[in-house]
Amino acid sequence: MSRLFLVATALALFVTPVTAQNPNVRQGFWYGFGFGVGSGKLHCDICNDQSGTDLTASARAGWVLSPSWLLGAELDGWTNSQDVATRRSWSLSAVALWYPWKERGAYVKGGLGITGYRASDSVDVISTTRPGGIIGVGYEWRVGKKASINPYLNYQYTLAGDLQFEHTEDNTVTTATIANDASISSVQFGVGLVIH
Repeated sequence: MSRLFLVATALALFVTPVTAQNPNVRQGFWYGFGFGVGSGKLHCDICNDQSGTDLTASARAGWVLSPSWLLGAELDGWTNSQDVATRRSWSLSAVALWYPWKERGAYVKGGLGITGYRASDSVDVISTTRPGGIIGVGYEWRVGKKASINPYLNYQYTLAGDLQFEHTEDNTVTTATIANDASISSVQFGVGLVIH
């Protein structure tokens, strides 16, 4: 995570002179993508989630409503492998971005959507898909007429619900609901590219 922070800082110092020549102008269709580090976690009374920090990816697109407001959809993903288990989390959200200062690149983001979580080894799988929300902050450093470098920080959390268990043995699959208080949270820090 410290390497990504150093890269983001270096990019910020490098592109600051360029932003004076390319002010932030937001209009029409926009899209962006990014990569970073983060962690996802499953919460419930019987859960013993050992997730760590690993790679994340993000993609979003939408339409400019005004110089201060953007609407769009965002897809986020996270994966982590430890010991014999592989854990994955994904989310799809409708998001709104608010830029408090129209001519600057700082924004606050909020949205609602669904998040899924799956942990598996060679025979067992636990999974859940839950409604939830996303909040985030970021900054867009303009590096061209339409392109911006975008460091961002996201936090997601879901409502609690059923956790499914699936066991495979001798080509027979057994499924059961093992908890009804399962929720998912994740934190992501990344750097992306946005095109307005």
